[in-house]
Amino acid sequence: MNSPQDMAFAQRIIKDRIFDRLVNHGVVVMDRDTTYIELDAKIGKGTTVSPFVFIESGSSIGENCQIGPFSHIKCGTVVKDNTVLRSKNIR
Repeated sequence: MNSPQDMAFAQRIIKDRIFDRLVNHGVVVMDRDTTYIELDAKIGKGTTVSPFVFIESGSSIGENCQIGPFSHIKCGTVVKDNTVLRSKNIR
């Protein structure tokens, strides 16, 4: 990488790959531009991720969950199947 533009381009490719992998496994991401999901976060099939969500690496979200806008799911958090999260920080 030779410039900040190169770094931004590479980060966008990684982000797109993360979202593509999730969508191909049945996860709904409502707004890719305002959602940040780190590389090794696990999200189950049928889960919907709202805009303005941050999901840290090492967290695990079950199937058929609803992650509300402005939620921040911290590293090591386990969210069980069929959980509905409203806007909050989850530890």
